[in-house]
Amino acid sequence: MGQIKALQKGMIGMKKWWFIPVALSLLAAGGCTLGRPDVGGMRQNTAVREEISAWPDNKYTRSILPPGSGSPDYALSDETAGYYAAFFDNITLEQGKAYIADLEGDGFQKIAGSQNKAAIGEMLQKGHVSVNISASENVLGIYITLQNE
Repeated sequence: MGQIKALQKGMIGMKKWWFIPVALSLLAAGGCTLGRPDVGGMRQNTAVREEISAWPDNKYTRSILPPGSGSPDYALSDETAGYYAAFFDNITLEQGKAYIADLEGDGFQKIAGSQNKAAIGEMLQKGHVSVNISASENVLGIYITLQNE
């Protein structure tokens, strides 16, 4: 009986933190509406989704290290809003944390972040490159923006 209560308590604690990867994903998706002209009172969504099977080669991805784990899944890009986001699956939370450590080892500085047992989210910056990383079991999201272009 004690094990069941402990499991339930652990599940309740995890439920409190599920929003971290979701919030970072929404933050990334929210950037889709920034910097776009209004058309008929509504912002145009110019984001392009593409399925990916390898680390993409573009001005955004050339500015950071590729993850050493996971399988490329899809990407969202928007030149108008100035971002590129790549999403990987088949990756563990620990591998996601290791990727963040690799970026920090490459000179990126942590601006903000939060983590719990189920997920981690960090905002990193190096020079004109900003990277938001969201990682949990089986998902890694990488949102890249370049300033001063």
